[in-house]
Amino acid sequence: MVDFVLQFLSFLVIALLYSSVGHGGATGYLAILSLTKLPANEIATTALVLNVLTATVSLLFFIESKQFKMKVCAPLLATSIPAAFIGGMISLHKGYFLLLAFVLFVTALKMTYDSFHKPAEDHETKPINYPQAFGIGAGLGLLSGMAGIGGGVFLSPVLLALNWTTVKQTSATAAIFIVCNSISGLIGRAATSRLEFGSIMPYLVASFIGAVAGSFLGSKKLQNNILRRALAAVLMVAVCKLLMLFSK
Repeated sequence: MVDFVLQFLSFLVIALLYSSVGHGGATGYLAILSLTKLPANEIATTALVLNVLTATVSLLFFIESKQFKMKVCAPLLATSIPAAFIGGMISLHKGYFLLLAFVLFVTALKMTYDSFHKPAEDHETKPINYPQAFGIGAGLGLLSGMAGIGGGVFLSPVLLALNWTTVKQTSATAAIFIVCNSISGLIGRAATSRLEFGSIMPYLVASFIGAVAGSFLGSKKLQNNILRRALAAVLMVAVCKLLMLFSK
């Protein structure tokens, strides 16, 4: 019973933190589920389903607060969805985990630094480069499908670095990116007979409660610098998970 309560609270907190920046929480869910005795395919499937739920709730809140920017999302999704499907059918080489961990670690440090040394107001955005967006969508979609996550943890720092979106628009874009790529990845897993479900309902309840609370705070209450720090924390969790995968 104690283990169940701890797991329930862990999923709730993960959903709250990730959804506040428009993310689904797959890296966090994978970290918790990897401590259980569940089969690997069931862990990956559960994380992707929870990813869809959390990111969908977050997306709805950011759309309601008018942070959604379709002209950025469309080219990214056009290439990422088929790429995520392909990625869901293949396995990721362990060496990539170490490289990704390094990139996300540096990104998290920079975001933390910027949150303390830049004003809280949104930065001025630049027009989207469509050929570049198509390439980014394809690359991150493929990577997301292989890693078994939605890809928002990779997309968010890229969008901010390119100045295509504000901080909250980045969260909205990451949310729809995660929803679509997670569904595509699940279909890819189903096509290769790796879609396995277990007792997922308690996780769904915990993630939904956390997602509603986190999405409300992220879309309406939290300042941009606080969101930057929250996103940096999310990236560090992803770094830890990637290092765990590399060490296995």
